Amino acid sequence: MTVMGEKNYMLGVRRHHRHAKGLTTAGLIVGMSTLLAFVAVAVDLAILQSCETEARSAADAAALAGAAELWDRSLLPPHLQNLGLPAVDSAHQAQTVPERQMQHCVTRVCKYAAMNTVGGQAVTLTEDDMSFNDRSGAVAMTVQASFTEQRGNPVSRVVGGALGLAGADLRIASQAVLDQRVYGFVASTTARAPVLPIVLDTDLWNDQVATSSIVTIQIATDASEIITGARLCSMQSTAATILIDHREIAPPTLVDHILSGIRKSDLVNLPSQSIALSQDPSRPLDLSTPTVSTATLRDVGNALHTIAGQPRVWMLGGQVTDANDGVACRVTSFVAAKVLACSVDGERLTAVLQPCLYSTSTALVRTGQPRNPWLAKVCLVQ
Repeated sequence: MTVMGEKNYMLGVRRHHRHAKGLTTAGLIVGMSTLLAFVAVAVDLAILQSCETEARSAADAAALAGAAELWDRSLLPPHLQNLGLPAVDSAHQAQTVPERQMQHCVTRVCKYAAMNTVGGQAVTLTEDDMSFNDRSGAVAMTVQASFTEQRGNPVSRVVGGALGLAGADLRIASQAVLDQRVYGFVASTTARAPVLPIVLDTDLWNDQVATSSIVTIQIATDASEIITGARLCSMQSTAATILIDHREIAPPTLVDHILSGIRKSDLVNLPSQSIALSQDPSRPLDLSTPTVSTATLRDVGNALHTIAGQPRVWMLGGQVTDANDGVACRVTSFVAAKVLACSVDGERLTAVLQPCLYSTSTALVRTGQPRNPWLAKVCLVQ
């Protein structure tokens, strides 16, 4: 090869390397740009998904809080129909109970929504974001949390802003219902049934709430004023009738039930794993009526004092004769009340109760069941 030919060959090799290097650099730039685009989309999608989860939690909490206020207060005695509602504003003296109730409901929805944030923004709702309707015999509340360009609060995008897409619209709707057709309660391993192992006399309760906002009960060692029970088991005579019997239960367990409610382990003999007025609608619960010892009475008093101010579910019933010709109590319904005060004097315990409204997801409801003035099941349906 001549000197001139060798120079031309080396020049060609250099040109080829420069061309290949240029292609490699261009390919790297295109690849990195594509990768960054995918990362940008993934980041924005992750942000939107996180905001959607936050908005769902806010809407669910607001819907549950609002539904819990949708009581049919017309079932209560007239002097208790304001139960749970705030005092009348002096500027709105003419407000009716339903008007106050709906205003209170709107306020509660906004309050619980505001406890949440979406993408760092506080959740602000107005009355236009909620609606009320009937759902299969239960009253329902729908709450919509909206983060849109129209409202001026869209969800911010981190990368999309560079492309002129600074925000994304997000709408989440949640619906919760309040159903007052309560006839029993579910007990589970994670949540104990909020039912106390104490039965109040139906006539005593009805007579006192008809004229007063408090109820005074008494438990005596001869079980003459009130019937107590602690242990759930099946009666020998009829599998469909349930007996609550505390003759075989130790006082510590009775106290534990007062403090925490009846446990699932106490319901092993019930096919539905629940506390209900009856497995057979025509046959309510029968409860035994044993004598309470002075020591047990003192322990019960201490337990009731401990739960003072906390809503609890109490059973209502009246005395009947059981299958063994003994004294028993037939439970007919459930009510809710808080303990205001409790004292033990010798062989008698006196407790002052304040009726209240109590909602829980563990309540059992049945179509055609009369509405319970004091209790309701509240749950999300959307």
